[in-house]
Amino acid sequence: MDKMPIISLPLPDGGQVVCRVDAITAATTNMRNEDMTDVYIEVACPEGITIDVDIDSFTTSWLTALFTTIDDWTRPREMH
Repeated sequence: MDKMPIISLPLPDGGQVVCRVDAITAATTNMRNEDMTDVYIEVACPEGITIDVDIDSFTTSWLTALFTTIDDWTRPREMH
C-alpha cells in the first residue's frame, strides 16, 4: 500500500502550495494571525510558509494524509 504523497494547502492571498506530506518538518501558529499556520517544509521552505488554515485544522489534515493510503480512497463507501 502506498501512502498519499502530497498535500495541497491554501495560501493567504490566494492560490495553493503543494508539497510532499513527509517533507513537512514542523508547524506553528502564525504569530500575527492565529487563524493561520506557518509550515516548515524541508528543502522547499525550510524558513516556513504561511498557509490560510488554523493549526488544529492543519494538524488534522496532515495526520490524515500521513496515515491514509491510496487504497483507502478507492474502497467502496456505503451511504447512510
